[in-house]
Parts: sequence; structure tokens; C-alpha cells
Amino acid sequence: MSDVKKENLQLLSDEKLLEYIKDYNEKAFDIIVERHSKRFYMLAYKYVSNYDNADDILQTSFMKLWQKPYLWNSEKNTKFTTWFYRIVVNSSLDWLRKNNKTHIQLDERLSDNKNQESEATNKIEVQKIISKLPYKYQKAILLYYIEDFTYSEAADFMDITTKSFESIIYRAKKKLKTLFETEN
Repeated sequence: MSDVKKENLQLLSDEKLLEYIKDYNEKAFDIIVERHSKRFYMLAYKYVSNYDNADDILQTSFMKLWQKPYLWNSEKNTKFTTWFYRIVVNSSLDWLRKNNKTHIQLDERLSDNKNQESEATNKIEVQKIISKLPYKYQKAILLYYIEDFTYSEAADFMDITTKSFESIIYRAKKKLKTLFETEN
């Protein structure tokens, strides 16, 4: 496998490239990095809101891929991007925990206010309240409301059933409502 030219590898799917990476083929790894760096860098940046830290997270994630490519299981029929997304998100969340940060980038859907200054204040307040939720509730809220995952995609990401995810979202919203009422 290792004598395949880089030009030929460019034509392969991510999943096929992973098979080469399992044999520590540097050309295949370089292609994966080239294809996905920008996308996953932006994902890490969403979590940490710092360019250097996002870059560190991305490098750490790609090192995990290079050092343990066998963690991706082709028999599960999981797309590389779905699998690697989980690695980057988990690396980002680990970074936040290690650095005692609770930043969650919120999109405009969570605020109805037209005034930008007031909207920024609202986002900060929402972030503070979300950070008070148990970790799995924070993760569920983030995946569903911020990352636009469907229930089944988010459940797959969290390695639970769709029904369990629905239950977590229900409880998270109920807890958020209680927290909002006590905060205001």
C-alpha cells in the first residue's frame, strides 16, 4: 500500500485514505489534513474563540488520528468527517475543562433582540446559564441548537439512542427554564 503516489491517493475517499493511514502512510495523512484542516479549525474556533488555541486543538486532534488511526472502525460505516468531528469537539471540550473555560459560541437564533449591545449582553447571560447545566445537557444543547444536528445525528455523536437524546434535550430545556426563572 505504501508505494501509491500522492496523485492517486487524491482520488480516494476519506474512508479509503484512513485504511492507508492505518499503515502509517504519510501521503494519505497529508491529504486528509489538507482536505479538512480549514473546516475542523473553524469548528475548534467555535468552541475556544481563540486562533492559537483552535490551532493547538486541531493539531492535537490530527495527532490523535496519526497515532491511533485504528480507533476509526470501517465496519461501523461511520463517515470520517462524523468520526473526526467527534474527536475535534471532544478535544475542544477537554481544552475548555482543563483551562476552566465555559465558553459556548451562540448563534443569533438564541436571541430575539434587535439591539446589538443588548443582544451581546443576552448571549453572555445565556452562556453563563448554559454553563450551569450538567455537562451532558450542555453538550446536547450545543449539538442540537448551535451545531444544527438532527436528533439522530446528535444521539449518534453522543453514542446514545435517539430516544435518550430526546429525553436529555427535554430535561435540559426544563432545567434551562428553571435557571432562567431564578436568574431573572
